[in-house]
Amino acid sequence: MPTAELVTLMLRLRFDAVVFATLSLCGYLRCRAHVRTHGAEADFSRATTTLVVVLAIGSMLAAEWEIGKHTS
Repeated sequence: MPTAELVTLMLRLRFDAVVFATLSLCGYLRCRAHVRTHGAEADFSRATTTLVVVLAIGSMLAAEWEIGKHTS
């Protein structure tokens, strides 16, 4: 069951890193919605979405990896 695996993974990650990544993604979606209401949809391309997701998840995983190095 994929949902149980996702929950297990989320519980093993650092809570602050997960919260920061979630807030980053929510902030991005809020900004995108604001820009869309002003008719400037082209300013947020799919590449921008991909970049934001990669940076948020990448930074979360980097924080997890860095903590793992210090606790081992």
